[in-house]
Amino acid sequence: MPVGHTHEDIDQFFGRLSHTLLTGSFKTPPAFLDLLNGSIKTTPVNAEFLHTPFEIKDWIAPCLNNVNGHSEPHYFLWQKGLNGAVMFSFKDRAEEEWILSKLSLLSAIPRAPLLL
Repeated sequence: MPVGHTHEDIDQFFGRLSHTLLTGSFKTPPAFLDLLNGSIKTTPVNAEFLHTPFEIKDWIAPCLNNVNGHSEPHYFLWQKGLNGAVMFSFKDRAEEEWILSKLSLLSAIPRAPLLL
């Protein structure tokens, strides 16, 4: 997604991390983690290395519904409903009202991935 696309707090968080990477310096992987973990004083950052890569596509594919047309709207909003279900809304322009989608991304909850 384009920078600033969601207009959410997470954009500012990753913007600060990006600024740290552009202005900071590191020569080793542990120094990289130290730089990230100390980058934002007001919000704890807990960066760590993943020692086992995950095949996300293979893991989630059996649970995905056939989804089309999801790349056209410019604004997306994911929320947890009162019943615990994930609700997806979208709109094309900032001044428009949110449209609640009937789209269901998952047919089932994926099982926890097996670690190697």
